[in-house]
Amino acid sequence: LEYAGVTVNATSRFVILGAGGSARAVAVALAERGASLVIANRNRDRANGLVADFAELPGHIATTTYDEAGIGAALSNGVTALI
Repeated sequence: LEYAGVTVNATSRFVILGAGGSARAVAVALAERGASLVIANRNRDRANGLVADFAELPGHIATTTYDEAGIGAALSNGVTALI
């Protein structure tokens, strides 16, 4: 993201689609820099598990459902990037 000119800091907000291995790697990298994240996944329990695993990181991480309502709500607050 930084290579593409996207600033990642405590004022950044990202929506990540999915809660698998790639999403975990991206979530850690962003949360370590203090970014706020919303993890959207079909299985909310899996997304909540990812959030629990990273509870001690500085960024704020929330979850939503992988549907139009959940993602729409996450995007309505303004995001730095959809990943």
